[in-house]
Amino acid sequence: MVARTRLAAFRLGVAVAALALCAPLLPAAAQDPPASDAGDDADAPIASLQQWDEALDELRRSAWDVYDSSDEAGKDIRGHTEDSDWNQWVLRPETVARLDALREQARAEALAGDERGLRDSIAAAAPLIASEMRKVALLSTYWWGANAVAYHRELLRPWLARSTDAQSGPVLDHLAATERRLAGMLEAALADGSIDVALQTVDELTEARHAALVHYNEQRLELVEQLEDIPNRPPLPTRARAAPCPPPVPPQSEYPEPRLVRSDKSLQEVYPPLARRYEVEGIVTLRTTVSDAGCVLQVEVVGTSGAPALDEAALLWAESVGFAPALKQGKPAGGRVSFRVSFRLTE
Repeated sequence: MVARTRLAAFRLGVAVAALALCAPLLPAAAQDPPASDAGDDADAPIASLQQWDEALDELRRSAWDVYDSSDEAGKDIRGHTEDSDWNQWVLRPETVARLDALREQARAEALAGDERGLRDSIAAAAPLIASEMRKVALLSTYWWGANAVAYHRELLRPWLARSTDAQSGPVLDHLAATERRLAGMLEAALADGSIDVALQTVDELTEARHAALVHYNEQRLELVEQLEDIPNRPPLPTRARAAPCPPPVPPQSEYPEPRLVRSDKSLQEVYPPLARRYEVEGIVTLRTTVSDAGCVLQVEVVGTSGAPALDEAALLWAESVGFAPALKQGKPAGGRVSFRVSFRLTE
């Protein structure tokens, strides 16, 4: 199955090239009404074919990138996998055969200098390619959303398992309703097949995904707050300093405890890639042990975001933080400092 999907991705790159490169590859006389026969370059078709093949190589790499960036989230609510959807909808054998034939025909026409034939071949391929691109856009957008909902479901799962039916029921219902809604939008757009419906559905899928993920972030925060003191809550992570301490920071004035003065990293630098992709946000409360030189020696999560990746990222970021030590009786002093770290993708 994976091999067939990769073959479809490869062939998609080939197909897209015909449309993307149709204008550059056509000699000037095939793009606009000819003004004269002067200045024709006999080598132009060969150069254009080289340009075609170079662009095809780039498009093949792009197709691979699209495939490799997909996540194996198992079956969706329809019982489909991302792989099975691509194999069912993208470049069916009859479409591939037709596009392959047109591409070879266009190559022969370019070599023969048959400008009209080349233009006709590209015009015949264009609607086929447009149809494939619509399906690719729909499937990519749908599976981004389906994988994101699945990711948030897994984040919510341990908290829902510890909650009451009254707490978990609405969340589970919302998850299922979102999955049904996204799948229904995809199926309707694929059945319709028109460009306008495809473009509208891509926008609607994107909006529905974003609204759902905002809701799940809020639900997770609520569950974490409600279940914060339950006896069977999993242990929260800690981290001892791994890197050498930075140069000491002198005390600035009489403070009863160390004060945060700098960080060598932004939170965006440590934002987990999957959490960013799937719009996971949250707040982590940390407690740091700070030396009398202002160095963070140890950090522990005392208030979880409910997303382990964010908790770990907060621990990593805290090591880059510099403190001005407390000043007690004229001498630098360390201490323990708690503060909140807010992971937000938008301000």
